[in-house]
Amino acid sequence: MIHSTTWLVSAALAVNYGARGMTPVVAHVLCQTAGCDAALLVGSVASAFFMGDLIAQLVAKSWIRQLGGKQLLLIGMLGLSLLTFAIAASLPGPLSILLGLQAAFGFCCGFGYPAAHALIATVPASQRSTAVSLFSSAGSAGTMLSSFLTPLMVHYLGWLSPFFAFSSLNLVLLFLVWRFIPQATIDATSAAPKEASDLGELRRWVAMPLVKALLFGMYAVGVAFTFLYSFIPTFFVEVYDVKVSDLGWITSAAPLLNAVICVLGGLLVDFLSKHGWLTQHCRMLMQSLGTALPAMSIFMLCTVKNTTVAAVLVTIWFASHGFQTSGLTATFHDAAKVRASELWAVGNTLAKLAGIFAGSGFSWMARVWGWNTVLVLIACHYIASGVVLVSFMDQVEHVRHVIAPDGELSQPEGRGSTEESTSSEDEKLSENSKLSTASTTASAQVRFRAQKSKPS
Repeated sequence: MIHSTTWLVSAALAVNYGARGMTPVVAHVLCQTAGCDAALLVGSVASAFFMGDLIAQLVAKSWIRQLGGKQLLLIGMLGLSLLTFAIAASLPGPLSILLGLQAAFGFCCGFGYPAAHALIATVPASQRSTAVSLFSSAGSAGTMLSSFLTPLMVHYLGWLSPFFAFSSLNLVLLFLVWRFIPQATIDATSAAPKEASDLGELRRWVAMPLVKALLFGMYAVGVAFTFLYSFIPTFFVEVYDVKVSDLGWITSAAPLLNAVICVLGGLLVDFLSKHGWLTQHCRMLMQSLGTALPAMSIFMLCTVKNTTVAAVLVTIWFASHGFQTSGLTATFHDAAKVRASELWAVGNTLAKLAGIFAGSGFSWMARVWGWNTVLVLIACHYIASGVVLVSFMDQVEHVRHVIAPDGELSQPEGRGSTEESTSSEDEKLSENSKLSTASTTASAQVRFRAQKSKPS
């Protein structure tokens, strides 16, 4: 049975990502009456959001140590609800106020995944693979919900309705998380060397090639997700002349299938692991699929004029990106174990930094060189991140010994971990303990004999 923490955190992440998708849709409705450029407004809002999100990633590592995953999640959820109401009230007003509120909104939303990765430690080891799958797919599920419902609510109930709906739902989940998720007794703090400065520790981590590759992969994900989560409505409205009320039917399938692929990718890794595949080879396969298929879909999208075909290609792009959950995302847990949330926060910082520049950059590039230029740039990021990360995935063990030398010896990996692997590790630990004890006893006997042989 799936742990209650897994369900509640997944629901909270779904609402988190669903709330992010409201403004890009509402922007087109407001700009029709105000006469503004919807693409530029969406770009400015996205950059402001990612600025706040970036600050959240910078403080998340230390806040997780001080507060724990549950408290950090509650803080983010409370801020999300309050700021959703404030953003709805500020949309007809000055742009500067809207951008400031969006930055604060991004700050609160940014705590979602760092807190979730910290709370994975409270889930039973045999269920953590499922937890990572559901956490990763929750964002896509929330985006699907928002992509489908927001245009319909705007059309039939007015543009304020999605803001009140998502904020109210988030408050209900806030109470449930506070009431039913236990206080963490296992946290990333257990493996954190308190005496080491964060900056010195970060330098030691980044010195390793695999960590560099993981961080570059997160940067590339930030570039891609800026388009997928912010510009898809604008892309279809401007390139294919789609009405706002029809956006839900065109764009909702993509995040839904992404959530499905996130889960199926984990099941595929488990299947391959049981049939003799090494975990790192499974990760390489998933990362290759999660970067090659999106790149191919994007290049094909550049040549398509039909709305239906374009929607299918965007769906394939977004869906196949989900394979990276079993590649890039799971490798964070393979390499950092109980400190995965801290390493994830560092990578997420680069992803949000990419979002800051991509938000304004995409809208500017679309106006100057056209949307195909934006698409080609994203495809190149996919190709580069796939090649770089797959090349260094065989260094997981070395990175694990540096980042979490005293971390868990069981296999709470994001993907491919099973109860058999946990049992196997326990057997190895028992054998190593016996060997260590025998070695220590032999050494003591040698020293004792040497002392006896010495003249008094």
